[in-house]
Amino acid sequence: MSQKDANKVVTVTAYLGQGDKSKEISYTDTKVIGNGSFGVVYQARLCDTDEIVAVKKVLQDRRFK
Repeated sequence: MSQKDANKVVTVTAYLGQGDKSKEISYTDTKVIGNGSFGVVYQARLCDTDEIVAVKKVLQDRRFK
């Protein structure tokens, strides 16, 4: 991820890990902090609260789409 990409604002629908609850969030200042077979984990800053969070981007297996 380039420095330019790290500073752009990203808006996604996030699932909170509690059943089907979801919330739209916007974040910026992303930095890769981990990765594995299920996806990539980023450190990011929420735009509305300036809170530092971890965001997991899960990779979708094309066989199951």
